Amino acid sequence: MVDVKSRTRLLEKRVAALAVSNDTIELATNICQDNGMRGSGLGNLLRKEWLNDILVSSSEDFRQASSDPDTQFLNWISVRSKNRYHVTFRKIEAARETYGASWTTRLYGFVWPQEIALAQRCRLADNPLLATLSALFLREAEGNPGEVFSTICELYINKFMETGSDHSSIRDMKVSDIRFLPEIPDELALFQQYAAARYDERLSGMSADKLQVLADLAAKDEIRDRNLLACRASVVIAREHPLRRMIPVISSADLHRLTPNELYQVEEVFLGKLDAGKIDVQVGSGSPYGPFIGFFSDEENRRDILGTLAFDVEVLDQQQWEIANLNYEWLNDLPTDYRKWRKHWHPLMEQWQTAVVEGDREIPMDPVSDFGFFLFKSGLA
Repeated sequence: MVDVKSRTRLLEKRVAALAVSNDTIELATNICQDNGMRGSGLGNLLRKEWLNDILVSSSEDFRQASSDPDTQFLNWISVRSKNRYHVTFRKIEAARETYGASWTTRLYGFVWPQEIALAQRCRLADNPLLATLSALFLREAEGNPGEVFSTICELYINKFMETGSDHSSIRDMKVSDIRFLPEIPDELALFQQYAAARYDERLSGMSADKLQVLADLAAKDEIRDRNLLACRASVVIAREHPLRRMIPVISSADLHRLTPNELYQVEEVFLGKLDAGKIDVQVGSGSPYGPFIGFFSDEENRRDILGTLAFDVEVLDQQQWEIANLNYEWLNDLPTDYRKWRKHWHPLMEQWQTAVVEGDREIPMDPVSDFGFFLFKSGLA
């Protein structure tokens, strides 16, 4: 058997292999803040979580992480910071050992996200104490999700053992429905029990005015987070149905003398800003083509982006080859916007292909968008 001292030395060696620079820690903190996380020392805090996850992961995961710790950590933080209340595998396993697989599946898969969603809804509560308690709970759950999850598990199991059931009105609801409830349920949620035990004493001597200030901040956080949620939903829609392929967008881009490849690049920048919540959209607003047109209609935005354009020559060469080998079946998958030119598709497609292949037209990053420009500029309909 390997003794404790030897195991400790091996562990220290593995930890050292995952060392990251201070600049990486600072960049990680910035990524967290850009994704809406709040609090100090986020980079260091989440680095510990990353370390713990990697140290108990497979050998392949460890080899990949240790090959370039700075890059691997930042890749991980980019995903993790968008899932603020993520519970590590270790904490889930600990719950499974305590409560069993069935209970843990319910606790992690349903109860935990439901309590988070209800706390988010309650940040907009008219009652300033409830709004403040909700915000404090979420702040702690964001910074130390594993420990908060463990306590919520304990509260849930204790309640179930005492009453023989879970009478909460939210247990059969979708998380998205809970967060946008028109009215807050008139019951003591698990997160409220947790927050009351943790913060009641701290808040009990606070003046009504100070409590209202905190409640206003809680509401501001929720509104900001809802905007971020709407932004990311819009990004998903735009990735599935690229904005640059829409005729209204193409028409406006042509008005501002943007080429198809320039529009492609501008859309990538726009979606990056949208994903970070830096563009205003409304929840449920669908495709963000309106804000996108507004974005590239701004001369300063165009100037900043177009001054840094760069395209991979190998990618463009491959695109040229693929365009040369397209057949008429490709036309069947074009956006519905393009159907007004349908009777001219075949001859226009041949003209477009010839222009791209013979170098009379810039090789497009997105052939569909480029063909949309070609149709629009044809003067036919």
